[in-house]
Amino acid sequence: FIANLSCYHDPKGEGYRYMVDKILEIAKFNPLLAHNYIATAAFLDFEKLPASQQALMAKEMERLRNDGVPAQTRNLVERELRRYY
Repeated sequence: FIANLSCYHDPKGEGYRYMVDKILEIAKFNPLLAHNYIATAAFLDFEKLPASQQALMAKEMERLRNDGVPAQTRNLVERELRRYY
């Protein structure tokens, strides 16, 4: 899904929301796979996105800062959000 950049970087943030929904769903039964989804370059590349897209991505990544997400994923999200804020 993230390879389709026009869908993933939807101007309303729908692509980011979809991906975070899937990560949360997968984390329930396969934390390692969930972590590997968040570790993709699409979530880590704030600098190349316009400010409006950065804000939408950060908003969705905030949803990954909860106990239902693997610790290594939360750590990665924290690190990436620190770069943004």
